[in-house]
Amino acid sequence: IRASDGVNNDIISPEYNILIGFEAPLLYINELMASNSSTHADEAGEYEDWAEIYNPNDFPVDIAGYYLVDDHYSDPNYALTRIPYGFTDQTTIPANGFIVLWFDEHLDQGPLHINDKLGNSADAVYLIAPDKMRVIDSIMWTADTNLATDVSYGRQTDGGDVWRLFGVGQDLPATPGESNTSTAADDPLAPQAIPSLSVYPNPMHSQITIKLDNTRASGTINIYNLKGQLVRQLEAASIQTWDGKDSQGHTLGSGIYFLSVHQEGSPRLTRKICIVK
Repeated sequence: IRASDGVNNDIISPEYNILIGFEAPLLYINELMASNSSTHADEAGEYEDWAEIYNPNDFPVDIAGYYLVDDHYSDPNYALTRIPYGFTDQTTIPANGFIVLWFDEHLDQGPLHINDKLGNSADAVYLIAPDKMRVIDSIMWTADTNLATDVSYGRQTDGGDVWRLFGVGQDLPATPGESNTSTAADDPLAPQAIPSLSVYPNPMHSQITIKLDNTRASGTINIYNLKGQLVRQLEAASIQTWDGKDSQGHTLGSGIYFLSVHQEGSPRLTRKICIVK
């Protein structure tokens, strides 16, 4: 794509590879650990940051050609690193299975190593389709998520909506490469009615409805931009609307935002929302 400013200064856009007709299968970022000192070692025996991808389909999915990136995704000048082709045995997620990728900046150690490191105070993980255009899944966290060393952040049930902490100091262990659901099912204290969060319409234009079910505690609904900055905070209620404005009353621009419900004693509920103007 070439653009001219009218005085003979041309700008050429970066090169994009677009796969015509590509249908990305459903995949989930299922669990991650941003500070790993003793929980799970990679092939080199090193304890590195990691993220787990879950394939809920009844067929295997090869993630070669996909991109896994941290919050650098919001930086237009950042060069994404592709998960390499040619390692099918290592990059294929079995049906209803899991794969662990390492955020350690050690690309020389194999195809499952990502040229990024995760931050436990605030960061994000994005799974990007091979066409670089579609975000298959994403999750963001902030300092109040309390991601300590050897504590993971994962879905309470595989592919589910509720996120919670696992690992050191928690009632359930981290489970890299394994099901979170079986672990939660073994917990005698697990709630029978799982809290849920729904938002609609999504993408939104001028307003969005936020609906909470099976939650009783008071709390807040925090809305963050891609940089992890808090742009709006609402009181948690069973149902309410948000007008797409920040805390200063300014209308937010088009883009991806994260809506996170914070309630004492309840699992964290997170939703990715898209504003389209």
